[in-house]
Amino acid sequence: MYRVIWILAVIIASSSTGAELTLSIAQITGEDPLTVLSKKILRSAYKSIGVKVKFIKLPGERALALTNQGVIDGELFRKGGLANQYPNLIQVPYSYIGSSSVVFVKSKIFQVEGWESLRPYRIAVMVGYKVAEQNTKGFKVSFVDTPEQGFQMLAIDRVDIVIAPPVIGQSYVDRLGLKGIQMLLPPLQEAAMYHYLHKKHKTLLPKISAALQNMVENDSD
Repeated sequence: MYRVIWILAVIIASSSTGAELTLSIAQITGEDPLTVLSKKILRSAYKSIGVKVKFIKLPGERALALTNQGVIDGELFRKGGLANQYPNLIQVPYSYIGSSSVVFVKSKIFQVEGWESLRPYRIAVMVGYKVAEQNTKGFKVSFVDTPEQGFQMLAIDRVDIVIAPPVIGQSYVDRLGLKGIQMLLPPLQEAAMYHYLHKKHKTLLPKISAALQNMVENDSD
């Protein structure tokens, strides 16, 4: 673990030697539509205030740990309120993207009526997917490092359910060519998502918040 941190620190430091600031931003999923859109918005917002960004794919919990330590500069998107658990993180106050949590199943078709309706089933949850982790405590949960692992377990009936945002989950089903897997509605939960920065970059907070708001509101006109 310490070797990983050292290597990341060297890479990040080497990208910040120029005059223009470059931030390292953690992403915890692959190039699904939600992540691609989020990266596009965030990159453009930072460009408008003269800051470059580069994205580093990391497992969810490790990403939070490294960002909290200041090895990584920020998080692409997370649910609100994580600064209570990770005190070195600052939540950018403007939510620039939204997401929801839904259930994907193969053979266990049932009526989704909130988190408690999942209790009888075997569930795959990605490590670091905080809203799912917190709402399935005490359930039969298998933690996975990537959505791909969860859907592969679902395909061979090692779990009954995968919890994921709809566009992310469906993109993995399509990419892996999985048959017979479907998304159940309504969503378990809908949430605004936020960008986070390490506190050493707190001076950027008002600028990036305004830039994100300007981008999203202008795009919706």
